[in-house]
Amino acid sequence: MWRPDWWCRAARTVMPMLPIDTAARLTARAADERWQRSAADRRVVAENLSLVLGRPIDEWAIEVRDVFRHFGWYLAEFLCDARWPDTMRAIPGTDELRGHLNAAGGGIVLTAHIGNWELGAISVAGLEGGLAAVALPHADRRMSRFFDAQRRRGGVRTVALGRGGTAEALQVLRQGRWLGVVGDRDFVGDQGVPVELFGRATLMPRGPATLSLRAGVPIVPVFCIRESPWRFRWYSEPPIAPPTRARDGWRDPRSLVEAVSALTQRYAAAIERSIRRFPTQWVVFRSLPSPSASAGPAVGSHASDAGALAAKRSGDACEDVRHFAGL
Repeated sequence: MWRPDWWCRAARTVMPMLPIDTAARLTARAADERWQRSAADRRVVAENLSLVLGRPIDEWAIEVRDVFRHFGWYLAEFLCDARWPDTMRAIPGTDELRGHLNAAGGGIVLTAHIGNWELGAISVAGLEGGLAAVALPHADRRMSRFFDAQRRRGGVRTVALGRGGTAEALQVLRQGRWLGVVGDRDFVGDQGVPVELFGRATLMPRGPATLSLRAGVPIVPVFCIRESPWRFRWYSEPPIAPPTRARDGWRDPRSLVEAVSALTQRYAAAIERSIRRFPTQWVVFRSLPSPSASAGPAVGSHASDAGALAAKRSGDACEDVRHFAGL
């Protein structure tokens, strides 16, 4: 049986040899096969799209199929680094993005699993002279090494989510640099922040808001949206400034929890606007979590280690790659 990292390495070698139209067609064909074979993923995608669109979506609907295709194109585009220079040249919306980044002057670039978040990070790294991006380690360490190396080729340094990663992320922000965060998935279910998304209560990760408050930096919502395979447009929003720092430096847990909740709801609204505009590019294959009846750990607490976080992750990219490749 092929390991997922072997599949990725093979795709990275073969994709640049193919014309873009051919690569896009082959990727769509593989995605269609996965759509037809994966009943569980079909049902979850249909459920999520029904929430976004406000009407029932059948699992065999074209919209559901297109979500699988967009995931396939995301992966192919990320693996095909030989095409990155052409792909990222003069992306429409760059001037507005620059304006928002310049207004912030450093801070958190926040996106979602929509369009191509990996190429978005690499493009911002090119615009700003580098970027550190928070990522949860894959359950398969070989996949983690492959994805980290691929990001480094684009000027993105991976900050592993976990005990040491929080301190590293704060250091990046306090030095006035940019930190990329994907903020639409609560990977550790008992530590999420309850918010309203698509008219229902769910959980969002507390990390972006907590880092913004502790470092005193804004959050800039940024989305790299696909117009066609290997062609993108930027959609960005003005910086979301954190509330004025409390006198005690957020040492009071109650005031910090309230501030994190309010800030998380603000960036959740930005993510919702983007997903509603491009629903089939939101490539999430897990149901939105419901808030637990019991409170999670206090803000600022850490999991025991990154390995435990990786084991808890319900839908890491390693599993998604394995599904997509049919392994």
